[in-house]
Amino acid sequence: MSPADNDRPQDRHGDPPDDQRPVPADDPANDVPVDPMVDAAGDVPTAEPEPAGTHRQNRREATGHASTARSESREPSNVDSEVGAPAGPISFVRRREIEAVHDEIELTTADAARTLVGVKKYREALFANYFRARAPFVVTWPDNLYIPADADYRTYWSSPAPDDHRFRYRWANGRDGQPDGSDASEKTGRLFSWVNASAMDSGDIGFAGTGVTLVPRASLSSVTVTASVDLVAESRWWFLPAGPIGFAAFSYRGTAYVAGWEIDPITGAWELLSPFGSRTLFAFDESGKGGSAISSQRHAFTDLSVTLQLRGSRTYAIGVALEAQISLECRDKSGTPYRPQPGDDVKLWASIAGMVPSITLAT
Repeated sequence: MSPADNDRPQDRHGDPPDDQRPVPADDPANDVPVDPMVDAAGDVPTAEPEPAGTHRQNRREATGHASTARSESREPSNVDSEVGAPAGPISFVRRREIEAVHDEIELTTADAARTLVGVKKYREALFANYFRARAPFVVTWPDNLYIPADADYRTYWSSPAPDDHRFRYRWANGRDGQPDGSDASEKTGRLFSWVNASAMDSGDIGFAGTGVTLVPRASLSSVTVTASVDLVAESRWWFLPAGPIGFAAFSYRGTAYVAGWEIDPITGAWELLSPFGSRTLFAFDESGKGGSAISSQRHAFTDLSVTLQLRGSRTYAIGVALEAQISLECRDKSGTPYRPQPGDDVKLWASIAGMVPSITLAT
């Protein structure tokens, strides 16, 4: 086409130029190589139109609409998995904060000192803007773990125990306001209960306990209390009276308890909650005259447990107690209580020595 032809307006309804006229089917000009991929694509059935925003359109797969050159208006995808997206690309992106530093290190200067100052600024800018210091690894004390007041927290955890997660209470039996052998320590978790009925005036019980305080936040909560206990229980029955005996019976019992008490805010009195957990350490009966060697039993368990229903904003004591008890009844031949006499050989006692290394309260 000559330059003059370009200036001549074309007739839309007239005959097309020679180079745009259709070529007959039998014309040799039609013998062009056929792309097998294009030919195979022609055999693919035309896909049904898909709604805008589908996965296939997002992936730009070959569909009836995707093959056209027309631009389509697309609505936001309604696929839940596409709601979130990264803030930016994963590749390294230069930050504007160090662009000024780039200018500094690219200065052409014979001043080596100034060059090193620029390199130092550049180095510090890189580490300050592209690398974050690792946050300190701090493992806080478990909220459900309570230990003796003076216990070394490092034997339990990597961080110190809060003050309110240490044992607070201790109690033990006495006689006339004075110690009577039993002892308890909230500082170490050591408990020792002792009972001695050798005087035969009555049966008796020795006990020792330690525990923690708890004020639940929830209006009503279910708390499972579990204690670890390591102990040894010993007892002795030896009854050789000097006088005549008509009847003599003895009962020994040793028990480990885990329990809760509600503390009255006015009087400070403790009210035992129900239920409570227990573990029998020893229990046996003897009668008449006789004796046996000292019985010694070792126990260690971590499943002394009870589940309590507690109300919010009330103060509770949760603890472990060891109790040793001896009950007896001894009468002479006349049926009256036996009175100790010179020459009696009587040894009636029991003890429980234990350690409570931890108490856990799980809600």
